[in-house]
Amino acid sequence: MPDFDDTSDRPLVRKKSNFNFDDKAGGDFIRFMDENHVHPVLVFGTRLSGKSTMLLSALGYAMGSADAGINVRIGEDPFPATVEDAQSRYLAAKEFLNVKVPAFNHGDMPPATSIEHPFFIPLDIEIRGPGNTGRTCKLAFLEGQGEWFEMDTSTGVDFREMKPEVTAILKRFPNPISVIFVSPCRSPDGRVGLEYSHRCLANCVDQYRRHRNDPARDHLLLMMSKWDARHPPGTDGFNDPAADLLLKEVQDWRFIWNAFSTLNGIGSKSLLPYSAGMISGNFVNPPGVHKRVFDRYNRLLLNWIIGNATQPATGNAADRPSPLYPDAAPPTKGKPSALDRFIDFILGTK
Repeated sequence: MPDFDDTSDRPLVRKKSNFNFDDKAGGDFIRFMDENHVHPVLVFGTRLSGKSTMLLSALGYAMGSADAGINVRIGEDPFPATVEDAQSRYLAAKEFLNVKVPAFNHGDMPPATSIEHPFFIPLDIEIRGPGNTGRTCKLAFLEGQGEWFEMDTSTGVDFREMKPEVTAILKRFPNPISVIFVSPCRSPDGRVGLEYSHRCLANCVDQYRRHRNDPARDHLLLMMSKWDARHPPGTDGFNDPAADLLLKEVQDWRFIWNAFSTLNGIGSKSLLPYSAGMISGNFVNPPGVHKRVFDRYNRLLLNWIIGNATQPATGNAADRPSPLYPDAAPPTKGKPSALDRFIDFILGTK
């Protein structure tokens, strides 16, 4: 069922802060991640887009399923001690991983993220299995409030600028990054709410375009979240969506599809339908007979993220390591179609 009542992206009452993330803090932050070979994963999405729910579901699968084949543990704080407020951000990251993810796996939707400043969830991922001995990657997932990517309510006409912690990565990080634009297929506020979310997300694409210093090796993903709201579990569109079905869906979207599809000079752009689980209000229901399909959505996503993080410095697609989950690997293409030339559809094999 669609997670229209998901409260994970709704802000709680916040305390006013006078913290200032200046150029010195940004430099220390970027240098620390670069020197420690951390791959940033920027996640953009408005309230009720499914942004936080996606992280909960993906990490819940990675940590709680024996089929995941990986060992996930909290990594070192990506904010060095010289950055003010680093400790509270790291505590928020630990809370997300050690409290909220287990709660999600036990069927409870945790409360919204309430920290005043963006934080990154650092993960050290050890990949197990034949041929993967010693294969590890370090990730840092951006987490925060969805309202940061919406319009500024004080003016009613301007979009908010991205937080300095985010623009520091876009402007100064020297290595490839992964960026996920979480775009819902349905909104509890109907068509108006859906278009508002897509319009705000198109602004995120525009800010990425303006700020990113070297996009030629980046990996961008337009995630079609709440896919089950359009194609319920048990239907062909949910169990085995085809590329033409995805294209038909996004071509009806205003703002975000035009912004994303016309973004040039990027290392790779991909499109992925995604369902986080059988969510009703504050509860995550057991997936029952649909567990295999829900798991596969997370395997597709993890394949994409870990593949980006472990791709050799050449940046060539041919040099990417074998996918972590062969059953959820994108099919080998023949002669590229006109669509394939500007975007890949992450659908995997049956």
